[in-house]
Amino acid sequence: MEKLRPLLIILFVLCTSCQKEILNKHDFVGLWIEKGKISGCTIEFTGNGSAFLNLYSNNNVQEYAFRFDEDTNKIFFSLPDNPDNEWSLRYSYDDTTKELTIWGLYVSISEFSSTTIFIKV
Repeated sequence: MEKLRPLLIILFVLCTSCQKEILNKHDFVGLWIEKGKISGCTIEFTGNGSAFLNLYSNNNVQEYAFRFDEDTNKIFFSLPDNPDNEWSLRYSYDDTTKELTIWGLYVSISEFSSTTIFIKV
């Protein structure tokens, strides 16, 4: 039994350290700007589930309701007055660089979806 104790401790440490870190929607709350662009896209996530998207850096800001699904790595958007009609975009978040990548935000050729990288302000 004494010989099994270190093995059990190592096994416990491995099992607990391999757990996926769950992101909280509050990690994304705030203003995000398109990386590398002076007048690029902005998106602001609020704590109440609203997102304000400005694709072309003009005064045309659109409001959407949003929710994250970490199991599928998708952000679901819907119009505030029509929550049943929602669509999704694939995303990833790099915890090291603190960059949020969203695919398909801009209309593009269906075979090659657009990639937009954001940094939090």
